[in-house]
Amino acid sequence: MSLQEIKLDHLSFFYRMSQKPILVNRIVALSNVIGCMFVLTNPSSHVCYQFKVGHLLAIIACTLSYIYHLCETKHGQPLMAGFTQEEVHRNLDADRFGAVVCAIYCLYALPSYSNEIMGLGIVGLVCLGISESRLLRDRLFLGRHVGTLWVFCLFHSIWHLCAFSILARATASDTFILRS
Repeated sequence: MSLQEIKLDHLSFFYRMSQKPILVNRIVALSNVIGCMFVLTNPSSHVCYQFKVGHLLAIIACTLSYIYHLCETKHGQPLMAGFTQEEVHRNLDADRFGAVVCAIYCLYALPSYSNEIMGLGIVGLVCLGISESRLLRDRLFLGRHVGTLWVFCLFHSIWHLCAFSILARATASDTFILRS
């Protein structure tokens, strides 16, 4: 097999995968659950099994984002059975509301902004920008068809992991306990 044939076969893999957009929805939705686990299993936030505000926010934000990403149609995915376009827009608004509430909590709970927090924030926001901007995705990948839906999937999942990592650090440093 020549190098040219390997390259074409590699690109055809991305093309075949781009024909399965519902799989992208599931992967991006699942990245919320994995990110939420960062918060819920962070050992430094579980002093004597305390349940903190950050834990509750992680569960709420994860649930809202999970539901939205399962039915998302913004990047060319088909409308999932059982959802109307109006419900998809309401779920998007709920997802954004959850993200804003978590961001405000992080600004309150973090005592200082270390290089690690700033790095996670910058990487997360850059990945969010790439995942949401078709123009950026096309320019970064030089207009080649490498499955822009999968590029969205990768970068948006990284955004979720960065955001939940910051929330885990904020929860660990927060002193307001809901239940001991």
